[in-house]
Amino acid sequence: MARTADAAISINKLSVAILAAVCLASTGCLAESSFELARESRLPRWFTLPPGVSRSDVSVTLVYYVEPWGSTATFKLLDVKRKKNIAQVTAKRLSSCHVEEPEAWICD
Repeated sequence: MARTADAAISINKLSVAILAAVCLASTGCLAESSFELARESRLPRWFTLPPGVSRSDVSVTLVYYVEPWGSTATFKLLDVKRKKNIAQVTAKRLSSCHVEEPEAWICD
């Protein structure tokens, strides 16, 4: 009888873990992709470096999320020496058109 109870508890734990993973994936908590802008590239126009910080001191990362209700792209400006986030911009996709169409994105 104890083996049956242990097996039932193990199955319940596994079911909860699978359900949690499916819920997290379906809500867009997980990034679909992440890219780092090359150090020799210019900064995106919406980022301004603080005084005393040069382009070589920062990195820009794009994290793209796909969620059931739409897509978001988050750009992060990081001071690599201090390991500190300087700025962040998030854009939300409003329609099902192609990424190349900039009017389909709205920035916060």
